[in-house]
Amino acid sequence: MGSSATDDKATSDKATANGPPAPAPAPATKATANGPPASPKFPIASWDVQYIIQQSNGPFLFQQSPWKLLCRDLRYTASTFWQLPDIFLPLSDTGGDIRLTGIIAQVLMLVISLVLAVLIVLGALGVAPLLLVLAVLATVVFVRVASALQGASTRQSKADVPSAVNADKEKWLFVNGICTTGSGAQSNVDRLQTLFHRPVTAVLNRSLGMLFDLGECILQRDYRLITQDIRVGYFALRDAVLDPKLERVVLIGHSQGGIIVTAMIDQLLAEFPHHVLKKVEIYTFASAANHICDPSGGTPDSPPPFGHIEHFANQGDWVSQFGVLGHAPLPPGDTPNIIAEEEKDGEVATFPMTDGEFAGRIFERLNHTGHLLNSHYNSILDNPVVRKYSRLATYLDGGNPVP
Repeated sequence: MGSSATDDKATSDKATANGPPAPAPAPATKATANGPPASPKFPIASWDVQYIIQQSNGPFLFQQSPWKLLCRDLRYTASTFWQLPDIFLPLSDTGGDIRLTGIIAQVLMLVISLVLAVLIVLGALGVAPLLLVLAVLATVVFVRVASALQGASTRQSKADVPSAVNADKEKWLFVNGICTTGSGAQSNVDRLQTLFHRPVTAVLNRSLGMLFDLGECILQRDYRLITQDIRVGYFALRDAVLDPKLERVVLIGHSQGGIIVTAMIDQLLAEFPHHVLKKVEIYTFASAANHICDPSGGTPDSPPPFGHIEHFANQGDWVSQFGVLGHAPLPPGDTPNIIAEEEKDGEVATFPMTDGEFAGRIFERLNHTGHLLNSHYNSILDNPVVRKYSRLATYLDGGNPVP
C-alpha cells in the first residue's frame, strides 16, 4: 500500500504450515552513529542474505505448485488477519498517504468489485447463465474505465529541488504498492525526488480496489502472472540498462511493487549477462514478494550480478511479515546486528550472513508498525544506523555513495 488511499532463508520448502515465520523480537538497544542517537524505542536490526542456488529442489519458481503457495499464503492470512489494522498505525501524519478523494475512489471500486464478483460466482454456479456473460462484460468495462481514469502508465516526478551531481547519468524507477492510484504514485515519486534530489519515474501499478488488487497480488506472487504493469516497468528498466550514457540504474519498489520488481529482475537475469547488470541497484520497502534472485558462484571470481540490494521493513507491518521478513529470516540461534550504544567512532559493525532466496541486506525497524510509504517508511532513512550502513541513505539530499 502506498498513497492516494491505502497501500499494500525461508522459501516455500522452509515456511511454516501457517505461512512465513515471524522473526524473533530483538532487545531494544540504543543505536548511535555519526549524529544524534536513534530512539531506543525503535532500534534497527540488520543482517545480510546471500542468495543460495538450490542443488536439489531447483530454482524457486519451480519448487512448488502455485496451488501450494496459494494455500500457504491463505493459511497465513487466516491466522494473522487480526494484525491487518496495524498497517495503518500510527495514524500521525498519514495525510501524505491517505486523502479523502482516495478513500472515496477505493470505497467505490471495492463496492463495484464485490458486486461483480458475486454476480460472476452466481453465474458460474448456473443460477443465471446470462448473468455470467453480463457480469464478465461489466468487469471488462470496469477495468477499462478505472484504468483510464488513473492516467498514463508512467509519470515523472515534479518536485522543485536542485538535482544531484551527475543525476543525468542515473535513472531512478519506482513501482508503487497496492491500492494506489495515479495521483498517489505521483505523490510517492515527488517525495522520493525531494529526498534524493534525482528525478524519479513512477511505473504505475494501477488500483482496481482492494479485492481486485489482492487477487492480482496472488496471481503475480504465486502464479507468476506477467501483468501490464510488469511489462511496462520491465521495458523502462531494460531501456535504462541498455543506455550507455547511464552509469547507475536505481529500482525502488513498495509493497506489491516489491512483487513487480521481483518479476522484473527475474527477467533481467534471464536476458542479460551479469557484468551488464552491475549498474543496477534494487531497494524495497515492505516488499510483499517471496524471493529476490541475486545468484553468484559464492567466490570473488563470481560475484552477484546486481550492484546492490537493500530491503527496509517495520517489524509490526503485516505485509513485511508476509513478504520480506517471512522469507529472509535469520537462522535459529543467530542474533541480528543491533549497533550498540558503546560503538566507537571509526568502528564498523559486522552483519550476520545467512543463505536464502531473498537476497540483500535487511534493515528491520523493531517495535514499529505501519505500512504506508510516506507516513511509515521514509522516516526509517533518518535512523542513524541506517544512515551509516545503508547505501540508499547515502543518496539523501543529493549525496553519492563511494563506488
